[in-house]
Amino acid sequence: MGKLRSLKKAKKNFFEFYYITSIANLESILKYGILSRKEVKSKGLPFKDLANNEVLKKRKSKNLDYYANLYIYPRNAMLYKLLKESDIVILGISGSLFNKTDILISLGNAASDYSTLLRKEDLANPLEFFKKVRAIEDWTYPLVKEEYINLIYFIKNPQLLKSTKISPKKFLQSEILIPEKVDPSYIEAIYVPNEDLRKKIETNTNLFYLLERRRIRVIIEPRFFFHSEEIQLTNKIWLIKGDMFLSDADALTISVNTVGIMGKGLASKAKHLFPEVYIKYQDYCKSKILTIGQPKVFYSKKYQKFFILFPTKKHWREKSKIEYIQSGLNYLKNQLDHIIKTHQSPPLKSLAMPALGCGLGQLKWEQVGPLMVKILNDFPIERVEIYLPQESFKEKYTQKSFYF
Repeated sequence: MGKLRSLKKAKKNFFEFYYITSIANLESILKYGILSRKEVKSKGLPFKDLANNEVLKKRKSKNLDYYANLYIYPRNAMLYKLLKESDIVILGISGSLFNKTDILISLGNAASDYSTLLRKEDLANPLEFFKKVRAIEDWTYPLVKEEYINLIYFIKNPQLLKSTKISPKKFLQSEILIPEKVDPSYIEAIYVPNEDLRKKIETNTNLFYLLERRRIRVIIEPRFFFHSEEIQLTNKIWLIKGDMFLSDADALTISVNTVGIMGKGLASKAKHLFPEVYIKYQDYCKSKILTIGQPKVFYSKKYQKFFILFPTKKHWREKSKIEYIQSGLNYLKNQLDHIIKTHQSPPLKSLAMPALGCGLGQLKWEQVGPLMVKILNDFPIERVEIYLPQESFKEKYTQKSFYF
């Protein structure tokens, strides 16, 4: 069987839309198109639904199950929640679809109460709107360029808006809604995260001939799927450009203050991803046992992972200090050594840690990086992942000469 035509990068097209689905649905989609849930049900087609049941109920209550929904940019919260699932792919849909009539635009996730539904004619400048959505691709990192997006600039009549402002994370969930179905002729590409998934598609005889007949490209695009880039610095330390919360490390480190507030940055994200960790953190702060220079390590049965609460500042309004990082790392080294020697199960062999005190803490990686590498390289851990500062990344941070 020959190989399908594939490209390393997708062509830059601001009028390309996206559909997130499972490989299990590909054959049906390539035959019948991307159908609304009403259409799927009426045709009795097998379909692996990736949506949350509560979200589906909301969509149905708003009669949105009559529409097939596409995202303006796929690197959003929906995809982020599905990354632990296997065989997730993204379909690239031609922007010419936007010429169809009766299309609706959702400012934010269409099922959410905060979102405004508009006709496409209500957009003042569709291209600028699409560009703005795609610009919010780093919402998972501590610093986002804008705290809110002003929606007034994108529509002709501001009175149609439920709210004039929206957070970048919610804005990135914006959709276009197409009545009944998206015809398979609009499908231009299937994006996959790696070579293994591409081969899985190509070796499926039914899929192979459907894709060849429709001249649909299979494109490896790991960036869409939040994949990290890693560089081995020593036999123990890996430098990583990516999202720490997607790490499979046995322990995750969360930089915090000592007053119990997880308001912004990585701490805020951890609060939403791991509510139990937030409760534990508040208990430590109330009992005043979480102090500068003394990070706390605990194991969560619910998440089957160790968590390290690492204070980099006393109050959330303050700046971090390099001496807090140094004393905390030295204390943590001894703490982990004790845990590993006395805690038989589960094992603690790997550790993920952010750029401590950088970002909202305002420390410079030029100062923090070499210190972290020096101390962490002596940790009693087989693998230490250091996640480089995304908001001020420089290529020199990946070079050994920067640290030694």
